[in-house]
Amino acid sequence: MSSFLLKGTHTIHTIQDDMESFVYIVLYHALCYLGHNGQLTVSTIFINMFDSEELDTDGTVLGGTNKKVLFNNPANILGYGFQFHSEPIDIWWNW
Repeated sequence: MSSFLLKGTHTIHTIQDDMESFVYIVLYHALCYLGHNGQLTVSTIFINMFDSEELDTDGTVLGGTNKKVLFNNPANILGYGFQFHSEPIDIWWNW
């Protein structure tokens, strides 16, 4: 699910949300099945990226903050100097 939709904004689901979700699916599978030089364990990355949550002022549980951080500063989620041991995926990820 896209970071925008997880923020609890009441809006229409768009193709941009689906494209963002596609990136998460590829990243999830790449982390599961490809080697990488990351300092963090895969389970730590998954918790940081997919299980982060915060409470809104009215008590509503929201998510998506760390997914947004992933695109703005991936080192904060994946660790500094992160690379996959697969050149095609690494090139795609570091567009």
